Amino acid sequence: MKIGIPKEIKNGEGRVALTPAGVKKLTAEGHIVFVETGAGSLSGFGDEEYRSVGAQILPHPFALYGWSDLIVKVKEPMPDECGLLVDDQIVFCFLHLAANPKLVEVMCEKNITAVAFEMIEDDEGSRPILAPMSSIAGRLAAQAGMHYLKSENGGKGILISDATATIVGAAGTVGRAAMHWLGSLGARIRAFDKNRQALDKMRKHYCFEIVEPDPESLRRAVAESDLLILAAVAHGASAPKIITRQMVASMEKGSVLVDVAIDQGGCSETSKTTKLAAPVYVEEGVIHYCVPNLPGSVPRSSTNALSEAVISYLPKLAKCFIDQRLNMKALKSCGDIKKGIQIYNGAVTNKALADSLGKEFQPLIIK
Repeated sequence: MKIGIPKEIKNGEGRVALTPAGVKKLTAEGHIVFVETGAGSLSGFGDEEYRSVGAQILPHPFALYGWSDLIVKVKEPMPDECGLLVDDQIVFCFLHLAANPKLVEVMCEKNITAVAFEMIEDDEGSRPILAPMSSIAGRLAAQAGMHYLKSENGGKGILISDATATIVGAAGTVGRAAMHWLGSLGARIRAFDKNRQALDKMRKHYCFEIVEPDPESLRRAVAESDLLILAAVAHGASAPKIITRQMVASMEKGSVLVDVAIDQGGCSETSKTTKLAAPVYVEEGVIHYCVPNLPGSVPRSSTNALSEAVISYLPKLAKCFIDQRLNMKALKSCGDIKKGIQIYNGAVTNKALADSLGKEFQPLIIK
């Protein structure tokens, strides 16, 4: 298979999908790998390192997309990249398509097979590619909250050790990572999650108060929060709008809201996507930090973990396709890959995604 690794162009995105070590595994198996020049520079990997393990370095993305059967990247194709996609191509990356209906239209029109990193799920129900990035995002969310609570950044002017932090979606990977960081710095933590059983188990390892799953308890917790971290997700679908504008308006001026679920549309009615170059805005007197690619700001810390997770699935993904069409026989034993396929043959193949966008759902039928 011809595999292309482009340079990421999303604002602030410094990661690369595969390290030279990952590329070496692919070339050793006979795959042809194209890497766009400079793709790994912000992650600490130069063109020569990729060339030394058998990759072909291409100076322009036009050739890379044109020659590749499979595109492996970090973030979803940007508008400037959509025109480079080739009919019947396979795209493997973080997609979060529920928040990007225009990209869904492009991919359906071009018969792109869209396989989402975040939807790959193993037999135990964990998401091996998403999890390491979520852990980093949780830590960065806590750091962002701490940073913007400082008075010079427009915040209330308090230490995180004097702050009350509420985490919505606390039982997930993002929530646990944020809780660990905030707890180590002495914050008073409140946790809200529909999975009460998971929260009860977490109390063996973390110190926090549980916010009861009723509207009044959540409203009260939000109003009393100096820092609100939103990390609730519905995999494949748009993020649930748990926080209303009225709740945000009840927070004290200079409080901080960090919406880690913004790549799926965000959990607050007041959330709108920002970028690392301009990460915040103020709404209802509350500082909002809504950057969709948090781990991209620390590419040297995150790329190795991402590449290790991705490379473990690429050989399996390659076996599931013959001439860019699904090999149904191989897919029978690859339930994790099947769960990752969001679009195939011009149709949406994930029900949650189809429901979110009002699209017809066409399931993959394995014979």
